Amino acid sequence: MAKKHKIWPVGRKNETAEYKKKFLTERPAKDHMAIYVDKDIYEKVRFVVGLSEGKEQSYGGFVSAVLEEHLHDYADIIKDLYNERQEEFLSILDN
Repeated sequence: MAKKHKIWPVGRKNETAEYKKKFLTERPAKDHMAIYVDKDIYEKVRFVVGLSEGKEQSYGGFVSAVLEEHLHDYADIIKDLYNERQEEFLSILDN
């Protein structure tokens, strides 16, 4: 019996293609740094990276892409947090 292939809505196909392009495509790294993550997160990353269609994707490339997206998406909030911290520091100097 032939397998039935799931038919994805056009929007979902586009989202999947965008995800693959953004997160499952190797990114050349200029410098590497080691970081530590919880084992359960590592296992999930290992699984997701395994979904890439070639051997060219690395764990580091995936993590870098995810972090870059996060830092971009939350840049305004990160700046606000920075400004709050700076104001706290300046108020300490005023005392």
